[in-house]
Amino acid sequence: MPIPFQPVHLPCSISVAAWNADEAENFDAVMRRADEALYSAKSAGRGRVSLAAPHPAPNPSKTCH
Repeated sequence: MPIPFQPVHLPCSISVAAWNADEAENFDAVMRRADEALYSAKSAGRGRVSLAAPHPAPNPSKTCH
């Protein structure tokens, strides 16, 4: 006996974080930003997408001597 097709609705929250391997930011820091964005999406309600805040640019006025 064939099983009738019935749509299944799965709510999800998604976060997106960009990472450029040439930048000083390490992979763990990118994952932390993505995780923070995911919790932001979840707190905003079901079916949300949240972009992680961009990696802050280095401050040229702060240099090591």
